Formats: sequence, C-alpha cells, structure tokens
Amino acid sequence: MKVKAKVALGIMCGNIEIHGKLYSIGFGGPGTFQKYPSGYLGMPTNNGSHHRSFFSVIPELNLDIGYQVTEIIKVQIGYTFLYASNVMRAGNQIDRTINTSQAPAITGTSSISVVGPARPKELLKTSGFWAQGLNLGVIFQY
Repeated sequence: MKVKAKVALGIMCGNIEIHGKLYSIGFGGPGTFQKYPSGYLGMPTNNGSHHRSFFSVIPELNLDIGYQVTEIIKVQIGYTFLYASNVMRAGNQIDRTINTSQAPAITGTSSISVVGPARPKELLKTSGFWAQGLNLGVIFQY
C-alpha cells in the first residue's frame, strides 16, 4: 500500500469575458430582423474583461494498493482526491438581476443610460472544486 499527500499554495487567477449581443426577429414586427448592442444578461454595466486573483489551496491525496498475483503479474487499484479552493465557475458568474432601463430589446431604444441600480454586474464569485479518480491496473514484468 502506498499513500501520498501533496498540497499546493498559490494564486488562482480568474478571467471573465462578457460581450452581450442580441439578434432577433419579431420584436419590431413580423419579419423584421433587429440587432441590439447588448443582450439580456450581457449589458453595458457588465460587458468587458474582468480579472481577479485569489489565494488558493489545492490538496491532493493518492492511495494505491497492489497485490502480486504471480511472479510476473501484479494488479493494483488506486484512488485520488483533489480539491481546489477559490475557483471561478462560469455558471456562478451570471447576474440574473436585469435593470430594464438599459435593455434595448425591452425598451426598444439603444440608450445606455442607466436608471436605478447598475445591474447586471460582474460577480467574480468563487467556490470550491473537487474531483475524484479511481484507477485499475495490471502490470506484467518479465
């Protein structure tokens, strides 16, 4: 049996690119094709490149067990667990609160003036990420 533990400490860099556009047929009447400079969840308040760095801890644990079946055949099974803190996931970055004053598809105008809260905004949320692995092996040595 072999047990191995590792840990990494460092900076996790996150980058988010938001570029909302909306192409639609039907808002302006049947058969009218319209192009809007922003979408529903990608508007002037959150469009662009957003970067943030976080301190992160990444521990890893490996456990391997082997059995010598014959002089030339060995079988083994292994398990790996990996965790990473402060990971930016794409689904967690969507701000679902919409300020309709800047939504051209809703207002019908391409005004970028915001009345009320500047939403949606970039969230830059982090969460933990973990992964597990199982490996099986047969080793022939002659």
